[in-house]
Amino acid sequence: MRFGATFPKASNDHRIIPLSNVAYTLDSISAFRQNLVKKIVVYTQDVAQNSQTLVSIADNKSTVNVNSLVNGIIRKETLRKGSSFNGQLITKINKDNIALSNGEIVKMDYHLSDEALRQMIRTTIKIHFEKEQNLFNKGIKALTLFFMESDVSMFRGDNPKIKKIFEEEYNEIITNYKLRITDEKYLKYLENDYDETGTLQVHKGYFSGDKGTKEEQVQLGVDEILKDKKKLLSFESSTRFIFSIWALQEGWDNPNVFTICKLSNQGSEISKLQQIGRGLRICVNQNLKRNTISKFAGNEEDFWAVNNLDVVVSDKEVGFVEEIQKEILDNSFFVTDTFTEVDLKKVLKEKTSFDDATVRRLFKRLDDQQMIIFKETIEGQDVFEKSSNYSMILKEQTDLPPEQYKALENLFADVKNYVQNANNRRTKKNLKIKDACVKEFETLWHTINKNAFYMIENLDENAQTQLIIKIAEEIAEIKIDEILLQTMRRELNIRKLEEDDAIVETLHTKSSYSSKLNYLEFVQQLASQSHTPLRFVINIFNALPNEFKTKMIANNPAQALKEMAEIINKHLLGNIKARIKYETIEGKMASNDMLRENKILYLKAGSSGKYQEDITNTYFSQKEKWIFEDVIEYDSEFEKEIILFDPKIDNIEIFGKLPRLKIKTPLGEYNPDFCYAVKGANNNKLFLVVESKGYNTLSDIPPKERGKIDFAKKYFEKLNEQNKDKNISIRFVERINKTQLASLIQEITPNE
Repeated sequence: MRFGATFPKASNDHRIIPLSNVAYTLDSISAFRQNLVKKIVVYTQDVAQNSQTLVSIADNKSTVNVNSLVNGIIRKETLRKGSSFNGQLITKINKDNIALSNGEIVKMDYHLSDEALRQMIRTTIKIHFEKEQNLFNKGIKALTLFFMESDVSMFRGDNPKIKKIFEEEYNEIITNYKLRITDEKYLKYLENDYDETGTLQVHKGYFSGDKGTKEEQVQLGVDEILKDKKKLLSFESSTRFIFSIWALQEGWDNPNVFTICKLSNQGSEISKLQQIGRGLRICVNQNLKRNTISKFAGNEEDFWAVNNLDVVVSDKEVGFVEEIQKEILDNSFFVTDTFTEVDLKKVLKEKTSFDDATVRRLFKRLDDQQMIIFKETIEGQDVFEKSSNYSMILKEQTDLPPEQYKALENLFADVKNYVQNANNRRTKKNLKIKDACVKEFETLWHTINKNAFYMIENLDENAQTQLIIKIAEEIAEIKIDEILLQTMRRELNIRKLEEDDAIVETLHTKSSYSSKLNYLEFVQQLASQSHTPLRFVINIFNALPNEFKTKMIANNPAQALKEMAEIINKHLLGNIKARIKYETIEGKMASNDMLRENKILYLKAGSSGKYQEDITNTYFSQKEKWIFEDVIEYDSEFEKEIILFDPKIDNIEIFGKLPRLKIKTPLGEYNPDFCYAVKGANNNKLFLVVESKGYNTLSDIPPKERGKIDFAKKYFEKLNEQNKDKNISIRFVERINKTQLASLIQEITPNE
């Protein structure tokens, strides 16, 4: 006999321990169907703006999930490589980002915005109150559990954001809720929500750093949560909302957790059943007696109406319900690995409405068609196992009635094995520069890689005032739509777990959202995001119309922040470009990306691109001019196409993808893409630096990128001026989309 709460399939030394002579197995499906755990309902919050928003990326990197707002309705889409995302094609799907055809990288942000946090907290409080009064009248205290990020300052400290949001939302909801309550006994219970000073008492938290704390109130809350379960479950305690991180404490759970809100996307790789396991136990009343199915005279509807676990997750948790359904199926023994004739007939009988004669005929077919294989005889009982060709043989049973075919199709719970082939993983190698290209490349590199600094001429006071007015006028023209938030209710039907329609989805709530704006914080963020002095931004903000500040910004502060910063940068860049001046310091700049072994020159792997491919057997027209042996590195499919598909140009001597050049600009460091050494007139040397962009036009390039490129032009103009006496010309050009390199070279070489 072996005992355990969650007995493993393998021992500590990883040997598989098969079950034998099994008398009774309580698997996941049995637990749900025998009413031994709560029913699960999941509420998924969706947040959408007018543009497409990246929500999640599939583990196998084959698809991405996207939300967008179309005519006031949130649309969910699953996109693949080649699909359109905000007007650009998806060229590559990576673990935490997608690459677009214009070279842009869109990162997956699992962080929840303040708007999303507030909406989830509000929804959770409302769900709590939807069930609390009914449970109260049955002598059952309802608890709600919030799981949040590991950052304790979100609940404790000087500015506990999550705690503040909860208190604001709770105070507003309870005030309106009490107006509709006529049950005096329940109203009296709610009077415990506040102490004599008016401080809210319903929420407590437990975090790892709380052990041994000297703060009395914190310690009292921790003791109640971890040690005094009877007090926590009593109506005498005002605590009904508990905040913690996912781990909480090993072995901690509470049968009266009826609602779980996951405010953190951390721990998403953990089993979904493990995540919600804190609230799956059947609830107890004030006498700590469980409200089992027998308490409801076998009435399942009444049982589920009480024993119901609501889970609130963000739209980042795509497929939360489907994962729960899959885990229930995968962790259930429809039939054990080995089974007897009696075992199999019993399962068929329980899972279907077939009579004994039909069950007997189905077993005989399974045996005759070798869909099940005889293994051995134990104590007079024939033991079978499933054939490895079960699915293939089943497809040949075309004469079976549909309901019998379906029963056999669902007879065994197959668990898929996801195993990565280690041989498919490739280690990047350093880039060897061809011996014939070393001298030319070093000359080019040391010519363009200089330690440079820039100076910017200051604006006079009158010009600055006019600039502020102009910026404020343009900002005031921005139209910012409200954020749409909706919560979808998804219920898992326990009786239809194996079927496609087991999940029923309905719209729970839908609303637009206006933020409670802290203007000081907003202005500080705007100054930081636009890299502009705070005083300058305050002057711009003061010049804005009051209606714009009170309404338009509040519709969507994040969007307002982004668009306002872009306008400020655009105007400042225009002024800075006219006033910036580069100065260089002579001498060679060392590069950490270069390695030299004897006379062989290498670039470190990854120094010129995120992706690397072998090209030993790959033909491309300019291969002999490519400076690296055997490999190419690139940052986008657009760059890869340039390397492999540019036509041969005779006067190009060498070309390559540049390592990190790190040109300093007011907007941060800038790194151009390609470099070419071109034969010029009269034995002059022309070094051509090319910035390649997949955008259709120059105007499509985001302002920050555009600004860096314009500053880089000033840098290379200075270098060209300094190298005139050395018969070296340096040119920097932009190559937009399908512009031919030959035409760019033709434009600049006649005078060189």
